[in-house]
Parts: sequence; structure tokens; C-alpha cells
Amino acid sequence: MKQIVESEPLINLAVDCMAEVQAAAFTRGIDLPRELFDQAIVFSQGLGEFKSSMLQDLEARKPLEYEAFNGIVVKLLRPTGKPAPINQTFYATLQCLDQGIREEASANQHASA
Repeated sequence: MKQIVESEPLINLAVDCMAEVQAAAFTRGIDLPRELFDQAIVFSQGLGEFKSSMLQDLEARKPLEYEAFNGIVVKLLRPTGKPAPINQTFYATLQCLDQGIREEASANQHASA
């Protein structure tokens, strides 16, 4: 988290990602005020060397929750014609990483059987 909040380009990327989440929420009648973005950044600045649960899962070679975090944003915005390039990029990247983790786990399971 520290690396993100200490980098202006990564903060901008996070804010743009949150804007896509905001647009997706709006498709379901949920209004996420812009002030929440700033609050999330300020909160994150206080976390220091904190590792997100998905990073912990990635490092532990566990299945990733990309569908719930990024896939839903892409899927909600697609029918509206609104792009979600950041969440789409994260989704595709995490899907690829997750597939590798699952294939590795399957191979290890078959090797030990």
C-alpha cells in the first residue's frame, strides 16, 4: 500500500479505478460520492507496509478474488457502453495470474497422488 500512496501516478491510477467502480455502482442505483475517493487515499496512507488480501493470496499461491473486485465492474459497465479500461486490465491480468496458480495447484495435486 505504501508504494501506491507514495506515487502520484499510482494514486491517479487508483482514483481512476475508483471512478470506474463509482460508475458501476451507479448502474445499480448506488451513489458513491467523490469524497470517498479522497477518504480512501487518506486511509490508505495510514496503512504503511500493509499488504492487501489479494496480494497475500498471490504470494501464498491461493486463488484470487479478481471477479468480485474487478470483474463485476467490467460486467456492470459493459451493457451501458461505458468503458472500464483500468478494471478490465486488472481483471485480465489477475485472471491470467489466477489461472497459473490453479494450474500449478492442479499439477502439484496430481504429482502427489
